[in-house]
Amino acid sequence: MGINYVEEPIIFLGAPRSGTSIISEIVMRHKDLAYPSQYQPRVLGNTNINYLRRLADNSFWRFHGQKKQLNKVSPLNYFIFRSVEAYPMWDYLVRDGISFSKDFLINEKATSEERLRIVSFFSKLVNKQGKKRLAFKITGPSRLNYLLSIFPKAKVVYITRDSIAVVNSLMRVPFWKERGMTKFWWQGAYDDSDNKWLESNKSDNIQITAYQIRKIIQVTENEIFTHRPDALKVEYTNFIENPESTIEKILSYTGLSQDKACFDYFKRNRIFNQNKKNATFFSEEERRRLINLFEKK
Repeated sequence: MGINYVEEPIIFLGAPRSGTSIISEIVMRHKDLAYPSQYQPRVLGNTNINYLRRLADNSFWRFHGQKKQLNKVSPLNYFIFRSVEAYPMWDYLVRDGISFSKDFLINEKATSEERLRIVSFFSKLVNKQGKKRLAFKITGPSRLNYLLSIFPKAKVVYITRDSIAVVNSLMRVPFWKERGMTKFWWQGAYDDSDNKWLESNKSDNIQITAYQIRKIIQVTENEIFTHRPDALKVEYTNFIENPESTIEKILSYTGLSQDKACFDYFKRNRIFNQNKKNATFFSEEERRRLINLFEKK
């Protein structure tokens, strides 16, 4: 039998601020890949919005939207299709009683009805974008137990970054101040001992942020070990040092051709090295405490 490219998608995973956006964005420029866009959360279950992708990416011309980070983007970038996590879409698709956006979903699996509904939805999304294969990115908890119950043959690209660098970067993001600096933002992976730790450290924003990053890493790596998906681990540092060879490796691993559009990204955009020396992120004492926290099993 041939490969079913909807039931065998490419899934990008990683903690927030670990490089998932830029790496997945480059790969998703590939001519064969469809993905949830910034438009999908606005219409939730209606897939007709995906016909718009054909206006910007077709046999005559190819325009790719991208997340505004350190490189300048065109004013039209706001309107051009670009990949997003689309959590409102996921919350709409999953069954009542679970939250895709807020839960680790450690012990959750999709029901048969749920699986059929989600696969059907993505089949329409891929077809209406005029593409051949599904790809999507999930930031934060991997939710692999749940996702693999829907896509057991998925190709997983797990992106990692130095944990202290992740904490530093996340604490600079405005939304995190309200979401996760004083409480556990994601749910479903914490027990009484975790909650007691939070109560004892409720005034330490750095440690609370780091504790959540550590939990994401622990759960993700445990799920990869337990479920044994077809997975490729990609280190952000390697991408920074050798961006084109890293993309070549991902394309080869996922069975995609070496599409020129993916590499054209490097002609128009600079790859910035945000991994400064760890000693410059925090004070010596803060850094020592972070190292101790991440070294704990």
